[in-house]
Amino acid sequence: MDRKFKNRVREQFGKTAMAYVKSAHFSGGKDLEEAVRLLQPSHEDNLLDVACGGGHTALFFAPLVRQVVASDLTMQMLKKAQEHLADEGGVDNVIFREADAEDLPFPAGSFTLLTCRIAPHHFPDVPQALREFHRVLRRGGRMVIIDTLLPSDPEIADFYQAMEQRRDPTHIRAFNESEWT
Repeated sequence: MDRKFKNRVREQFGKTAMAYVKSAHFSGGKDLEEAVRLLQPSHEDNLLDVACGGGHTALFFAPLVRQVVASDLTMQMLKKAQEHLADEGGVDNVIFREADAEDLPFPAGSFTLLTCRIAPHHFPDVPQALREFHRVLRRGGRMVIIDTLLPSDPEIADFYQAMEQRRDPTHIRAFNESEWT
């Protein structure tokens, strides 16, 4: 099931990669500014952007850190993100790596910062992804996760989940604030 599901994710996001690059919803926002405020990046930091999508978070952070590794499960998404960053110009410290958020191909303690934006609701095993995030962060490293937040009202949350799963077959589950905590 897991391999089959991840292949479905690759297929879906491979087909829609350019839409993610061009989407105003993903390209900016106050959430990125808040992530910078929380992480307080410096030119000494190495940042891993997990499930980078169109590369917008990597592009936003690149001028603020030594290096960004933009990772994604979908190779076509990585290619489009790389083209996007090349077209935007001005950054030369972003590298791209195919990677599964639940099985990151990096040594323990490789990064001082980690971002994961608008993606965990697609992960089959969020706790495993969080263990991997923790593993690849250096001691004292900092992480920001930005994702859909379910309302605390169970009836509204159930409705939202059902609608999202109908709309997007790769949507697994969003969490409410207490579940994230």
